[in-house]
Amino acid sequence: MKRSICKLLICVLALWAFSTQDLSAQMVALRTDVVKDLLLTPNVGFDLVVGEKCTLGAEVATNRNPWGMQMRMTSVTPEFRYWYNGRPLTRQYVGIVANMTGYKLQWKDVHHGDAWGIGISFGHVWTLTQRWNIDLTGSLGVIGYREKFYREYDDFADYGERANARGYALLPIRLGVSVVYVIR
Repeated sequence: MKRSICKLLICVLALWAFSTQDLSAQMVALRTDVVKDLLLTPNVGFDLVVGEKCTLGAEVATNRNPWGMQMRMTSVTPEFRYWYNGRPLTRQYVGIVANMTGYKLQWKDVHHGDAWGIGISFGHVWTLTQRWNIDLTGSLGVIGYREKFYREYDDFADYGERANARGYALLPIRLGVSVVYVIR
């Protein structure tokens, strides 16, 4: 899972590097999701204007033992957005969002695995000032998961490398309120 997250991040960064050669005003925006920050999950994202009504973005989030819980998570969320009003980074949009997450959670039982998904996103961006925006976003999609689930007192070696729980579910892929800074 870590390798696929790294490969996806390298692809997104390479796309960003090659497409930013002729940047002009309001072509790149940085963002952070306030909801994830409140949940002690540091995150950073960017949006890159790739057309008159289109942006390409990605967000990376990670945490380790928030509030003293036995938990760690790393997530990469790329997204393509189509803006209805003809001007990217303002007002309503609809898009395609994907997610890849690796996690380990210990609460009564232990869960260790990864999840991936793809879905449709929608949202609204309010312009506060020339450079600051608020982005309210939501998405719904299919998430697949593969995990090792065992009791806290079990011997992990008994399970080996195989996953003992797999499946798919219709869930929100991304919900959040982001603070956006538009770079000129």
